[in-house]
Amino acid sequence: MITAFFEDLRYAGRGLRRDPLLALVATLTLAICIAANTTVFSVVDSILIRPLAYPDSQRIDWISERSGPAQQDVGVAPDYFAIRAQNGIFEDVAAFSPSTVNWTGVDRPEQLDASSVSASFFNVMGTKPLIGRYFNVDEEGPKAPAVAVVSFAFWRTRLGSDPSIVGKSIGLDRLTRTIVGVMPQGFDFPRGAQIWLPSTLDKASQSFPLSPRSPLYVVSILARRRPGITPQQGDAEMSRLTFMIRNEYKVFQATGFRSDLTIAAVPLQRHLTGQARPALLVLTSAVGLVLLIACVNLANLMLARAGSRRRELAVRLALGSTRGRVIRQMLAESLALALPGGVAGIAIAWIAVRVLDAAKPAILVRYPAISMDMRGARVHGPADSGNQFALRHGARAVCRAHRDPGGFEAIRIRAQRRPARYPAAQVAGGCGTWRIVSLVDRRRVAGAQLRATRARPVRIQSGSLAYVSRESDWPV
Repeated sequence: MITAFFEDLRYAGRGLRRDPLLALVATLTLAICIAANTTVFSVVDSILIRPLAYPDSQRIDWISERSGPAQQDVGVAPDYFAIRAQNGIFEDVAAFSPSTVNWTGVDRPEQLDASSVSASFFNVMGTKPLIGRYFNVDEEGPKAPAVAVVSFAFWRTRLGSDPSIVGKSIGLDRLTRTIVGVMPQGFDFPRGAQIWLPSTLDKASQSFPLSPRSPLYVVSILARRRPGITPQQGDAEMSRLTFMIRNEYKVFQATGFRSDLTIAAVPLQRHLTGQARPALLVLTSAVGLVLLIACVNLANLMLARAGSRRRELAVRLALGSTRGRVIRQMLAESLALALPGGVAGIAIAWIAVRVLDAAKPAILVRYPAISMDMRGARVHGPADSGNQFALRHGARAVCRAHRDPGGFEAIRIRAQRRPARYPAAQVAGGCGTWRIVSLVDRRRVAGAQLRATRARPVRIQSGSLAYVSRESDWPV
């Protein structure tokens, strides 16, 4: 069986070499369409489908606070302290504020992305440090000690992967800070942060009730839901917290500040992908439609090619090939067209994904790293489509070749003289020349071989060919 399969592939290769334009068009079409679909699916999977790289990331919520005419999402420190103290659905609540720091104390000072975080931040994210620890509760506030947690990339590339880095000092904004921990590889929140510093929020001055002259610090709020909390329970709790916190701003009633405040808990992944989701879904649909159109066009090419080979099929069937053998050959030809296009498509997609991840466009900067997803690189979709088409159309073509005498009308049979009862016929077809030596007598003409192939009985005479329309006219 395997030997026959490779023979079919070799024959398919010879046939495609005789028609290089078809092979080139099919390969390029499949390669471009598969590359486009795989690349777009890898982007969609990395951003929309694949869970975030944090334990139980589906339970991490972004606390959205919208107010004002523009309904901008802006959180403030008093709301954070109130939600953390009075909620009934979260395991813990955290606040953070992205910033930048200057790495000093080295030959070439460098500006680094950093984030001031509450002590509960790493607990909400659910990620344990690779080395050391993260912040304690007594390490936040206006009198927070000068400590820092560094990222894996910063520890590896700037600190030489020092295994004893915990307890050593680093100069940030001309302040010496002690490194207490290193986060594991893949922890990247907020996006691009290399240093995490303890928050300096003063709970006493940033808690309700507020004074009209009290400054309010802007923060972003995260929370981890308790297991088993349903969306209905979450919405009800957010409505309660909205009403409660909105009443706390009555001191600003004259200005209307936060009078239309709305608080909602949005899954973190949905918040991160909110702006790109519609565009990515439209792009996915578009490239899927392009792939569908390409498959239809390739099917039309295969249909035209199969139609032009009806005479060849008729000759092969007349020579004794079975219908299954012919269909198997057509399947091998379809596979020979699909494989090069699929391999080329995967190679192009791999390069495109690496380029996209290395040179992030502006729209993808804040999203997770993009990586190749082999689910989008499966070439069996186009290959199966071609094989199914070949199977169906091939079967119909074989049946037509059996029943349609037109397939035989263009065959020229030149009978050569041979000893009595052993005439030889040289059949010249569109795809080659076969020599047939057949014993023509009453028993074989009326035998099972012609009935099995359903070919019309013929009377072969020296130098001539005649169709026989009635069984009574069969040669004796």
